[in-house]
Amino acid sequence: GAQALKSPLIVQISQRELARYEVTPQAIADEFYAQLAALQITVPAVLHLDHTRDLGVIQAAIEAGFTSVMIDASERPLQENMELTRAVVEVARSFGVSVEAELGRIGTTDFVETEHDEELYTVPEEARLFVRETGIDALAVSVGTAHGVYLVRQPKVDVERLSAIRALTDVHLVLHGGSGVPPQMIAGAIAIAG
Repeated sequence: GAQALKSPLIVQISQRELARYEVTPQAIADEFYAQLAALQITVPAVLHLDHTRDLGVIQAAIEAGFTSVMIDASERPLQENMELTRAVVEVARSFGVSVEAELGRIGTTDFVETEHDEELYTVPEEARLFVRETGIDALAVSVGTAHGVYLVRQPKVDVERLSAIRALTDVHLVLHGGSGVPPQMIAGAIAIAG
């Protein structure tokens, strides 16, 4: 589909999904690169390790050829989150791998990517400090969306918070929990954050 549309492509799996499907980062990477070759994919393609807490899993993914990894230490205090994230950035840089981190807590309804359904919104000033101190390439922000299908509450992007984060940071901002978010809300978030 990406090749037909001439669109860049991101294929991802999280640490919890690796465990759930009993597959290794190496097996995923081997199949990903085999399919790129077999299908003669020429559009930019990224293999991303999403929502991962274990540095060993991140290291294995980097060594297997993942081009992007996410350290999710968002449940830890800010200082610990920054320390763990810095450690991942140090390793990833030597391989040319992009690093995403999470600040705040992005809730979930299916418990696949994360273990809890609670939310704690990203504090803009903390986002500025976090980005400066860690050297990450992308920041997953908690601004009102949640992973999974919205059955009870409706998604609402906190536009003011997102705008404040954008004004204080210059990295890519990642909006997790987009499934079921109305297109105009996604478009509005993109207009703010890029």
